[in-house]
Amino acid sequence: MGRIHCGHAAFPEKSVNALQKLAEALLKTSRMDREAVPALCFIADSFKDYYGQGLNIPFEDEVSGKTTHVASTAHTVAGRLSIGINVRYAVTSPQAELEERLAAKAAAYGYTLAHVKNSPPYCRKGDSPVVKALTSIVNETLGTDMAPYVMGGGTYARKLPCALGFGPGRKTEIPSSLGISGGGAHQANEVQCIQNLIDAIKIYVKAIIALEGYEKINI
Repeated sequence: MGRIHCGHAAFPEKSVNALQKLAEALLKTSRMDREAVPALCFIADSFKDYYGQGLNIPFEDEVSGKTTHVASTAHTVAGRLSIGINVRYAVTSPQAELEERLAAKAAAYGYTLAHVKNSPPYCRKGDSPVVKALTSIVNETLGTDMAPYVMGGGTYARKLPCALGFGPGRKTEIPSSLGISGGGAHQANEVQCIQNLIDAIKIYVKAIIALEGYEKINI
């Protein structure tokens, strides 16, 4: 039996969307009610890719890369189907146009876009003094040559003034001798290497010292 890979909404690559697969399978049967067909077609068509094409919102930019989208939930309310859609759109995407396109896609199948919750992107320049200082500390401590980056996952940095997402988000290699398949954040068997945590403590101490004395950091 093949393995089904689960994925975070911000990083859906190589994962399988269960709702989309189920819709495709049901459409191949002859036992579906006629009223259910439009909904199944919408799900099967709209979520067969992860980069906005299915919803006609394939926005991308150099800073944040491609928009991602997934069907995250499905349930019925008073006999009506409600589908939860999770979109992580590129920083420079035209937000008003994005909603217009989503509404048009839903309308094409007889549905409406409702209950939109927008959490605007949070992005800081990679060449700012503070970002450069923190990046330098990381690379000097780890002996690496990593660069700052933007990702689709949200952090608490967006809730604080002059803040940055900064932490030990490094890939963890699990020794085969342990006999387990370890995953990253929010995955099955989520793990973190102890050495990564020790390195993180060293980096945090150096970072706090480097930033000490700043009353307000112009990130």
